[in-house]
Amino acid sequence: AGPHTTIVSGGARGADIITAEEGFALGARIVLCLALPPDEFERRSVDLAGTDWDRRFRHLLAVAEVRRLSDEVDDVPAGDEVFTRANEWMLDIVQRLDPHPYVLIVWDGKTADGTVAVTCDPSGSRGSDVTTVCALTAPSQ
Repeated sequence: AGPHTTIVSGGARGADIITAEEGFALGARIVLCLALPPDEFERRSVDLAGTDWDRRFRHLLAVAEVRRLSDEVDDVPAGDEVFTRANEWMLDIVQRLDPHPYVLIVWDGKTADGTVAVTCDPSGSRGSDVTTVCALTAPSQ
């Protein structure tokens, strides 16, 4: 990462926030793509009692280019499906920036809502278009 790098992040606690913070520290452009309005997203995907994820998220809101799914996509689903649609939207954004992007996938291997498994699996339909830098997964239990 550096001044000629763009990091597109979903903004959730964990790898999304850490990657965006580290990229920003190295001078990368950060595009924060939120599945929900910032307050609701923070409540559902960032807040965790006893941690500083909320503070770190708000800092990213202040320094990143923030985009909202509902501002750019007509077919925003309800419920947890919004996160699947947001991942697809982010991949579309990434591929408009670079037709052969490098992708960092950090995933716990669980498919509770299907978000990462469906949209970011390098063996899936978009696999030929992306280069997976590192896919960190924990085995499902």
